[in-house]
Amino acid sequence: MRIAKVNDQSDLTRVFDDFFNTGMDRIKNFYAPSVNISEEEKEYTIEVAAPGKEKSDFNVSLFDNVLTISSTSENKSEEKQSTDKNYIHQEYSYSAFERSFVLSDDIDQENIDAKYDKGVLNITLPKKEIAQKKNKSIAIS
Repeated sequence: MRIAKVNDQSDLTRVFDDFFNTGMDRIKNFYAPSVNISEEEKEYTIEVAAPGKEKSDFNVSLFDNVLTISSTSENKSEEKQSTDKNYIHQEYSYSAFERSFVLSDDIDQENIDAKYDKGVLNITLPKKEIAQKKNKSIAIS
C-alpha cells in the first residue's frame, strides 16, 4: 500500500482504492466459516464449511455446556515464504476463527464425535436416551 500525501479529490480516491484493493485482502483472512446445524431423531449435526484446512488445524473443545470450534493456520506454501529480506512487498497469510455453541441438556456429551472430510468438519452430537415416561395412577387416601 502506498502512503502518500493527499492533494486533491483524485488522490483521496486513489488512497481509498488502495485500501479496498489491498487492505481488504488482509481483512478477508479473518473469517468465521459458515455453519449448518440439523436435528434428527437421535442426534444433532453441526457442519462447518472450512475448505483448504487440514484436520490438525482444528481444535474442538467442550467446557461447561459450551462447544467451541476453533482454528488457527498460517499459509505454508513455499512461494509465500521468503527468507530474502530484500522483498518490496510481502504479506503474511494467517487465518483464525472461533465459533461457540451452548449445548442443550439433551446432548450426550460423552459421545460427541468430530470428523473432517473434503472441506467440511462434521460434529455429531448424539441425544441422551430418555427413559420412557409411564402413566401411573396414584391412589388418593
